[in-house]
Amino acid sequence: MAVKRAAGAPDHTPIQRRAASGITVVALLASGLGVAAGLQLAAAASGSVSGAVHLVDGADSGVAGVEVVAIDAGGNRTAPVATAADGSYSLDLALAADNPLGAGPYRVEFAGWPAHLRETPIGPDNGTSVQFADANATDVSLGLAEPGPEAPLVIGNRVWLDMNGNGAQDADEPGINGVTVELLDADSGLVETTVSNGAGTDAGGWQFTIEPETAYTVRFDASTSTGLPLGITPADLEVTARQVGDGRLDSDMDDAAAITIAPHAAGESDHSLDAGFSAIPEAPVLTIDVSVAGIDGEGVAWYQAGTPIEYAVVVTNEGPGALTDVIVEAAVEPTCAGGPFDLAEGETRRWTCRSDPPEGAGGQVNVARASGGWQAPYGPGFGRVTTIEDTDDAEVRIPTPAIDIDIDSATVTGVSDDGRVEVTYTYEVSNAGDIDLLFGSEARFVDDACDTIVDAAFHTTAGSPYNVGDLDADGILDIEGETWRFRCITDVDPAGADRDDDGEPLGTLTNTVTVLGTPVESDGTRTGLSDVSKQDTATVALAARGANDPGPVRVVEPAAIGGRIWHDVDGDGVQDTGELGVSGVDVDLLDLDGAVVAGTATDDAGSYHFDGI
Repeated sequence: MAVKRAAGAPDHTPIQRRAASGITVVALLASGLGVAAGLQLAAAASGSVSGAVHLVDGADSGVAGVEVVAIDAGGNRTAPVATAADGSYSLDLALAADNPLGAGPYRVEFAGWPAHLRETPIGPDNGTSVQFADANATDVSLGLAEPGPEAPLVIGNRVWLDMNGNGAQDADEPGINGVTVELLDADSGLVETTVSNGAGTDAGGWQFTIEPETAYTVRFDASTSTGLPLGITPADLEVTARQVGDGRLDSDMDDAAAITIAPHAAGESDHSLDAGFSAIPEAPVLTIDVSVAGIDGEGVAWYQAGTPIEYAVVVTNEGPGALTDVIVEAAVEPTCAGGPFDLAEGETRRWTCRSDPPEGAGGQVNVARASGGWQAPYGPGFGRVTTIEDTDDAEVRIPTPAIDIDIDSATVTGVSDDGRVEVTYTYEVSNAGDIDLLFGSEARFVDDACDTIVDAAFHTTAGSPYNVGDLDADGILDIEGETWRFRCITDVDPAGADRDDDGEPLGTLTNTVTVLGTPVESDGTRTGLSDVSKQDTATVALAARGANDPGPVRVVEPAAIGGRIWHDVDGDGVQDTGELGVSGVDVDLLDLDGAVVAGTATDDAGSYHFDGI
């Protein structure tokens, strides 16, 4: 590792710049830190790298015939040159062996010196057989010597940041200064401590002079490291993956960040001991939220049939780091899709889209997937685009609530001694729709004639829910087309207090029953959909009779007029599904002379009714 650097070559540090897209990127100038951010600089190689291979002796003579080559971060090589008689060389970076070289820094490798010569301790004028240099560096030199008992035994080389985590030193990967390096004896006793250091391409250097024929351990503590690029902290560093390959380039540490040093003979220095650390960056978090009417993907939105559905799509890059080419795909409604677009850290995109479900659709689940590309600035994913994604859905249900009610029979079931008549009506009520209905209170079952509602499978108390057959305790009639029956008993005195509007004894008794249901979820939660109602009427003929002599019973079909006032949303004069009734509208019944003979008002469903006509 050459200690000298090209005259005037500055130390470069990471800089941040704002790209045209608005995304913050990190770039490293072509320097000792190279293009470690993964940004390949477009400029082609120019200039040269020069130095010498020499003997470290009194004459400091050159070594001829040593092959020298420079390699860029992409693995492209210059045409090799051989050192001259005086040991000097000069590599023209524009003369490539195959593909042109890119911008530096470069890895310079020496090979082919006489086998009896060995690398010497690293000093001001000589480095190792693998060194790192910028373009136009003029003193990338290698010192060699004859081994001998008097030659010092030196071990060491470089601590570096393995940006791509491949276990090998690439040309654009910087050295790490400030790492505490400890030399331990065979009993783990501390012999000596140093700190990795150097400037620019020479950063991360360390070495120890050791005794021959003695075993050691070298231990590295990266918690004290300094000058790390790209926001990497010492706490982020971990021992890099080990790679079996060129011993001058790969990391020699074990998982405990230590290198075991076998006994060496005197003069057999080892400058191939490298310590690589890598880091795994935190990937950004991409989130997508699809909602309907303010209900997120964990809930259910209930919609009236024929009503367009409006979705809201929110895509956010929670960070850290930027995302590119974000695409949103939607399973049901294509207009909810979006992209591609870039998302800076913390940036959010929002839009809305509408869907018109086909007639008769009971609902839909709109699943949306957001995915974007992220390029790790360092670590095992360096140089590759990783897909970051998230999914969400919004469920919409479009039910058709309905109630059926029928008065199965209206019969005189008994006459008392004083002539009072007992009439029993039998009702059958069904959930004819596809959603649970909440009846919930007596106000939702209106019987204008009954004094008492009785049935073995049915009971009610004031203010409490109905419990009818399989009707749930909370008043929900399930969606299985369930039907329940009950009886209504009324007691009238046709000859006594119960008389018609003209004061005459009652000859008939007309009974109207109305059922009102609220659409709910299976747990009783209200959906916000409009109530549904159903009404039925029956008339029974009465006569004062003797005790236990009910006589024949005749069910008289009533004359009646009724209908519904509704909000005609589309103005087509037809009651469409989902068009709601208008309640509270006064309705008068007129005779042929225009006189008002009866009046009423529309109920919650917009219905009105006149009977007994």
